[in-house]
This record gives sequence, C-alpha cells and structure tokens, in this order.
Amino acid sequence: MGWGRKVFREPHQWLAVSLMFTLLALPVVTFGAAAASAVWLARQYSLEYRVRPFREVKHIMRPCFRKSLVMGLLDICFAGALAAMVFHMVANGALMWGYAFFAVLDLLFLLSGYYRYPVLVCNTNLSLWDVLVTGLMLAANNLGLLLMLFSVNALAAIISVWSGFGILLVYPGVTAFLVIYLYQCNLEKYRLPESGGNGK
Repeated sequence: MGWGRKVFREPHQWLAVSLMFTLLALPVVTFGAAAASAVWLARQYSLEYRVRPFREVKHIMRPCFRKSLVMGLLDICFAGALAAMVFHMVANGALMWGYAFFAVLDLLFLLSGYYRYPVLVCNTNLSLWDVLVTGLMLAANNLGLLLMLFSVNALAAIISVWSGFGILLVYPGVTAFLVIYLYQCNLEKYRLPESGGNGK
C-alpha cells in the first residue's frame, strides 16, 4: 500500500508510531533510539505485519540500540552547531563563508537522517560507519526532495509549539511512514542491501 493510502486509511497505525516516538524521545538523549523504533514500527506496518508495538520493539532495539543512540547524539550535536552558526551569522548581519560552508555540510548530515535510520533498521548487520556513509550518499542524490521535507519538518516543529505539542501525536508517525516509503523507492535504484531488519 502506498504512503498516502496508508496514512489516510489506517490512522491508528501512524498514531501508534507517533506515540512510541514521543514517549521514547522524552529524555532527549534517546532521540536516535526513538527514531529507529518509530521507523522500524512503520516498516512493520507497511509490510502488513501484525505487531504489538511496545512489546516487539525490543527485537530491533537489541541489535540497533547503541548505533541508534550514537546517531541520535550526533544529530543533536549537529543540529545545535547549525543553529549556533546561523545565529552567529544573523547576529553579525553578514554572510561568513567559513560558517556557511560548514553549515551546508552540517545540513547535509542532518538530511541524511531521513535515510540513515531506515538503513539501520533494515540492515542491522551494518557497522555504524557503513550506515552513515550510505545515508550521506542517498541524501546527496536526493537533496532537493530532502530539503523540502526538512522545511516541512521545521514548520511542523514551530506549529507543535504553538499548538501545545498536539502535532506530536500526528507528525512523527506520518514522517516515519514517508521515510520508509522513500527508502523502499531507493532499494532497487541504488541496489541497496536489505537484511537483518525483517524479524518481528
């Protein structure tokens, strides 16, 4: 079933994904583990598996926990660095080419997260380095699409604050299904491996 049909016809599934992500990400430092869990659950649903989310998530967390935790911490650090560089340039009212260059690299790494997490949960045997490299390669080849998705992410974050965080019950699940859909579209195009993340 396509991404759009899945989202609109089975809202209870993306609500479950959103709830899992929100609860697991509450300590903040566990953002990576929460993202990996959400992507794993969205993948199980997209494959039409029957799962009990909070009981069966341990199957993906065992082989992926440390790697997802490190990736999440890297994402938090890179996001903080990007915000600091942008703030510094805005405060000085000038475009600093050194900061701008590193900001672009920083943004590319953050965009690769849309592929890194599905690569991780679908290939639990890969090393962290291989996951990072594969994610960056896919991000570089789909930069325009990911920039659009990143912009929607930023807008959703702002709306979530204004709406009392109500959107957190919707957006993570919908995004997780979209991320899985994008990854599946690239499997054959880039001849990506897929193993180790199929078990329930």
